[in-house]
Order: sequence, then C-alpha cells, then structure tokens
Amino acid sequence: MNDKQINTFLLILTFAILLIVLEVGIRTNYSLSPELYYLLKNYPGDRKDKMLNFYFEPNSIRDHYGINTYVNSIGIRDKEYTKKKPPNVTRIAIIGDSFTFGYGVENDSDVYSEVLEKKLGDNYEVINFGMGSLNALDIYYVVKEKIIPYNPDVIIYGYFHNDPEFRKDEIHVPIQYCFQDSNIFYSYYWINARLHNLKYNLFSQEDAYYDYVKFIHSDDSIEQQCMKNIIYNYDKVAKNTTFIIFVIPEEHESFITNIVENRIEHLTEGTNIHFLSISGEFWNITQSREKGYYKVDYPRDQHFNEKGHELIADILYRKLQGKMVNVSRQ
Repeated sequence: MNDKQINTFLLILTFAILLIVLEVGIRTNYSLSPELYYLLKNYPGDRKDKMLNFYFEPNSIRDHYGINTYVNSIGIRDKEYTKKKPPNVTRIAIIGDSFTFGYGVENDSDVYSEVLEKKLGDNYEVINFGMGSLNALDIYYVVKEKIIPYNPDVIIYGYFHNDPEFRKDEIHVPIQYCFQDSNIFYSYYWINARLHNLKYNLFSQEDAYYDYVKFIHSDDSIEQQCMKNIIYNYDKVAKNTTFIIFVIPEEHESFITNIVENRIEHLTEGTNIHFLSISGEFWNITQSREKGYYKVDYPRDQHFNEKGHELIADILYRKLQGKMVNVSRQ
C-alpha cells in the first residue's frame, strides 16, 4: 500500500476504535438491564418522590401566574373523591402536564376536566390528576400509584409535545432502558441526541424548538425508543381500564402537532390504548380567531385560557361518546 492508502486505513481504524470505546463506555457506565420495569423501579429517587407527591402539599393554596389554586388532600386540583367509586357512576381520570392542570385558568370549573364532567352529566365523575412538569414516564407512575387505586373506568392522557423529555438533568434515563434489542448500537443514538441538543442550544428560536420536537418524535431518537416501552407499560398497568391518549394541539394549524399525533397513533397500534385526534375540529374553530385568543398570556405564555379549555372539553365530549359505551365496571 502507498502512503495515502495507509493514512486512509489508519484514519478509518482510529474512527472505528473511537466508536468501540464510546460504545463500551456507554454500556459500562449504566446498568445493563434492558427491562423497563427495572427503570421504573429505580427511577431517580428525588424525582419520583416529588412527582408522586405532585410537588404540592395536600390541602394547600398555590400561586400560579398570580392565581391562587387550591389542591385537595392528595395534592391535585380537584374536589375530594373516595377511592371507592359510587354505584352507577362512570369514573374518568384525566392525566397530563400543566395544560391539563390548568395553569393560568382562575376557576377550577373552567378547566377542561371540569367542563367535560358537566357535559357528561350526573352519572360521571372526571378527576383531574394533571400536574405541571410531568413527563411521559412520570405519568406511568401517576397511573400506577395514584390513579389505579381510584378504580377509574376510563383514563384520558392529554399528551403535550415535550412529554418525552425524560432524559434531562436529574431525570436522565439510562439509554439501555429504551431498547428491547441489546445488540443495537447505543452510540448512534447517543451521538444523534448530542448533535440535536447542540443545535437546539445554539439556535434557541421557535424553529429550533419545532426541530427539537420533531426529532424527539422520530425513530432516530432515544426518546421514541423509550416511548415504545412506556406505551406498552401504560397498556399493561391499565389492563382493566379504557385508556385514551389525545394530543394537546397548537392553537392554530401546525405541522408539529400533525407529526406528534401521527407518532402517538403509530405507537398505540397493536395495543389496547385508543388514540384520539382532536386537532382538526380544534383548528376549524380557532382559525377564525387571531393568535392568542385562546391563550392565557400570548405570546409570553402558551397555556390555554378558559376559552381554550372549553373548546377542548367540547371536542372531547363529542369524540368520547363511542369510546365510553359499556365501560363502566360497577
């Protein structure tokens, strides 16, 4: 071989050795168990304790956006409920992040869970387990530890775009837990995630955020590898309950909501979890209003105000009718 061929060979060899070292490093620096149950059992302690207590002290009043919000004896924004379900009542548990909690909405009665309960009538209870900052893995814990003991007939998860963010800071999830196949090259996903995080940090604009959301809902992301297992475990833990996921849409038509909806619909295929799309009906109504009409404090804050919550409840009420027939387990 001539000098050029030797140099090329040495460059390829060096690159291959670096990849091997990286792969070994990733695998040896975390527990090698690929089972999601192990992750869930050993979820970072501080995060788990805070999340299971919903961050809020029971029977307290909290300040959100200058609005005093009361949380009940189990730390959720709702009235008191007994764990034993009343006879002849269909009980629905709502779970999600700050959009479901109702950040910025002054009256509890204006949050979409409460509006939905009124529309459904006296034979229904709708309990709002939503809380700010919950991610998709937190929600597994909430369902298992907090919701299931209340014997719901239906669980509705209001999914938001950034819910797969369970790999940041103190809630970092070891990469191995996200894969069923231990032969996969973890380093590919590790490098890909670092590149997208770098891009997001360098270009912290709206387009960069959308690119980030698009990435964490792609097959190339660790987040979606994790979501496959998390969806499976939602199905498993709620096996005697109708489980429904819908995506909280952008205020006006958005390609990013379409991407997220398509991904969640795909992940629920082959499971007993129902995917519910509300974006089309939502946008048919919101498009006639200026940006921010349905927001708490646009453009500084993206949470929906009482008008946005009422619209979500209206669409859920219509969409749910066929999915809640004969689900009540008296």
